[in-house]
Amino acid sequence: MENHGFTGVILAGGASRRMGVDKATLTVNHMPLLMLMKQKLFEAGAQKIAVLGKENMVGGVPDKSPGAGPVCAIMDYLENQPYGSRHLIVPVDMPALRPNDLALLATEPYWACFKGYNLPFLAIADAIDLMPPRRIQDLLFIKMARRLGLPKGSETSFLNLNRPAEFAAYTNQNLASPGLQISK
Repeated sequence: MENHGFTGVILAGGASRRMGVDKATLTVNHMPLLMLMKQKLFEAGAQKIAVLGKENMVGGVPDKSPGAGPVCAIMDYLENQPYGSRHLIVPVDMPALRPNDLALLATEPYWACFKGYNLPFLAIADAIDLMPPRRIQDLLFIKMARRLGLPKGSETSFLNLNRPAEFAAYTNQNLASPGLQISK
């Protein structure tokens, strides 16, 4: 796949309170979600990968404000990137994302996302220092992100796995499997 000169950025620093276990370690098709997302980003043309919230691994970026949410982590990360550099932001818990759709998003010249979805999105590092909003949708609004039409056949690609039942339904796994601990 063509390389579009971007860094793949995986959001993996959340507390996973709803899931009850670190989502990055859950497996889909015998592969941890974190590794699956890295693979998809490289297939989409990423030159390198950064993993927000996982400072103890290759490409890991520490969370400077733990508990402040993904927008703060994204803004902290972008502040330390070269001006004009391109960053494709994806959550660790969207295993159905298609590399071709990610590559399409990465070709945009400015901030962009798909219509109806705040993640994934393309961010461009700039020198504008702003107080991070609380929600990704507000950040995309402030940055005037272009909303792309959904590519044909991608309607089910944006499934976000936040809860044990969602993960179990997606993977057809039993909720009592050893890899998935359910907190009550």
